[in-house]
Amino acid sequence: MGWSSSFIDYGIRLFLLYLYNRPFPSTAAKSIASYIGFHDEKERKNLLKFETDIQSECQEHKVTEFWNYFQRWKTYFPIEKTECEKYLIWAESIVYKRADAIVSGQHRSHYGEVAGLLATVGKIKENMGMLGAKRHIYEQYRKKFPRHSSFQGEMRTYFNIQK
Repeated sequence: MGWSSSFIDYGIRLFLLYLYNRPFPSTAAKSIASYIGFHDEKERKNLLKFETDIQSECQEHKVTEFWNYFQRWKTYFPIEKTECEKYLIWAESIVYKRADAIVSGQHRSHYGEVAGLLATVGKIKENMGMLGAKRHIYEQYRKKFPRHSSFQGEMRTYFNIQK
């Protein structure tokens, strides 16, 4: 499956979230963020005003504190479109290799993970102006693994496809 499991587990997800250019997460992006993120601490004491404001904002928009903080962090480190496209090509190839290895190896406990990664890649590509990218990736993997019904189900969930 290549690279270290720590990089696959966290690094590639962080890159995808960095490239994800929407203020609120899709189902797939939310799944990726929850995998990486820290646990929200609801009962903290002695919070500073900005921390209380962030918690209120998270509750209002139904996002995690990690999502909120990560979105704020991204504003300090903007990325140019050409660089963004290069990172996407690189990340996309890793995600495809990961998906192929997991599904062909029938590692069912990871089907949801790779379906979320694939859906996020599709959403990022659409945000960059590649119309129908998400649907194309879905169809590509549906045809590639037609007999893996569990994987197909996970893909429908993360790609928001009705049966």
